[in-house]
This record gives sequence, structure tokens and C-alpha cells, in this order.
Amino acid sequence: MKELSINSESGSADLLDILRILERNQERAETEFPILKSLFQQVAEERLGTAKKETEIAKEVKAMEARIRRAIIRAMHYMAYLGSDDFHNINFENYAHRYFDLEEIHRLIKEMKKSKGAVKSSEMNPRVQMRKFISNLYEDARMMAME
Repeated sequence: MKELSINSESGSADLLDILRILERNQERAETEFPILKSLFQQVAEERLGTAKKETEIAKEVKAMEARIRRAIIRAMHYMAYLGSDDFHNINFENYAHRYFDLEEIHRLIKEMKKSKGAVKSSEMNPRVQMRKFISNLYEDARMMAME
């Protein structure tokens, strides 16, 4: 997450909790990646306890989804920034195509160049593929753990 520049984002803790759940259910995660809502639900239940009301768990799930989406958007903007400087940047080459839709990254790069960096990141709303991001983050974390 540090190489994606999201290690200090609030959504990074949520992502780590999701990775822990995936690791516990490793056999299932290898054959078929779980539905994201069920992962969010499991994390919320672990944090709040299963005795909490459904409404509280649903609020936490929704908040978690928003935090993760913002973290992924931050990572996309960081990748676009790296790509706008140098397409051969090692982090850009390693992560941009793996975690994100390259068309979205290139669109962000064009917007950044057109506005010369004056556009706030909140004004550029990229399309986020959470499932792709989380599944590839999990695969990379497993590979790093094996090394």
C-alpha cells in the first residue's frame, strides 16, 4: 500500500482487515473470489460484534465501502501522477495496469496535463473497480508472504 501511496488513508485499515479475512478463508478465495459485500459484512461484524443491530452493521459496511473507494481513487490519482511524469516509472509499470483500468488512468493523466495540475482530485471522478483492486492486492500480499 505504501507503493500505491495509500498506507495512511483511512481505507487502508479496512483493506488490511479484508486481506486478513481472505487469508483465513484462503482455500475459498483461491477458487472463487468472494462477493465484496460479504467481505465488508464480515469485517463490520468482527469490528462491531455480531450482537450489534443490523442497521449499525449496515452503516459500517457503507462507510467502509466509501473509505475503500476513496483510498482506491487516491491510488489512481497517484498512479496517474507517476504516469504523467514518466510512463517508465517502476511503480507505474508494476501497478497501473494490474490494479486499475488503464483507460481511466490515461484519462486522469490527460485531465492532469490539460489542467496543469490545477484540478482538485475530487473534480476528477474515475470509475473504480474495487473487486479488481482488492483481488490483485490479495494476490500480491500472498506472493510477498511467500518470499
